[in-house]
Amino acid sequence: MKPATIRIAIASFAKVAIAVRNVAFVVKQIVTVKPALTEGNKMADPVGFEGANVLMSGEAANCRDLEVFADGKQFVSCWRLTAEEMSEIAKTGVVWVSVWGGGMPPILISGTALVFIGERPAKAEPIIPKRKDAL
Repeated sequence: MKPATIRIAIASFAKVAIAVRNVAFVVKQIVTVKPALTEGNKMADPVGFEGANVLMSGEAANCRDLEVFADGKQFVSCWRLTAEEMSEIAKTGVVWVSVWGGGMPPILISGTALVFIGERPAKAEPIIPKRKDAL
């Protein structure tokens, strides 16, 4: 092999090695997600609220019923955290969100009411049993 050819082969090998190293880095970054809804990974309980106009039925084993306000553009739900969950958020400063499906729709997480009754914020009710007949 001529010296020039050797340099090209070495340079090509170096590029392949860098590419392989980058792929290996990406492969190391593959993560898993806890499956379904379990007590170990759920946070908050859905809460009914004034103005809720739809009950989304959680019929799958990993879903719960959810009262929402729907206006054709968005769904708004309300969630209540336990003291332990609030403590965890205060400690970590983060909330993780899992949206099931094939895409990631825009979402908004808020600590204040997003639904209003006239001029005042809607009031959250206590955690409620299924109320399919009420909505």
